Amino acid sequence: SRLLSRLVDQYVLPPVLAASAPNRQSPPDPAAVAAELDRARTGLASLGHFAGTGPALWGDSAGLADCALAPALVFAAEALGGAGGRDLPAAHPRVARWW
Repeated sequence: SRLLSRLVDQYVLPPVLAASAPNRQSPPDPAAVAAELDRARTGLASLGHFAGTGPALWGDSAGLADCALAPALVFAAEALGGAGGRDLPAAHPRVARWW
C-alpha cells in the first residue's frame, strides 16, 4: 500500500496539479493541460499495474493509496473535467473498477 500511495504522490497528483495551473490563467493552454493529463494517465497505469485485486487498491479495506488517490481524482474531475480530468480513472481497468 505504501508503494501505491507513493505512486500517487509522485506520478498522479503532480501532473494533475500542473494541469490545473494553466486553467487559472486566461486563456488556458490546451496543449499543456493535455500533456500533463497524459502524464497523470501514465502514473495511473503504473498504479493499476501494481494494484491488488480486492475492493481497495491493495487488500480488502481502504489504505494509504486509496486515501491519496481519491482526492486526486476528485480534484481532477472538478478542476479539469472539461479537459479530460473526469476520464482519468479509465487509464487502467483496475483503477477504473476501483473508482
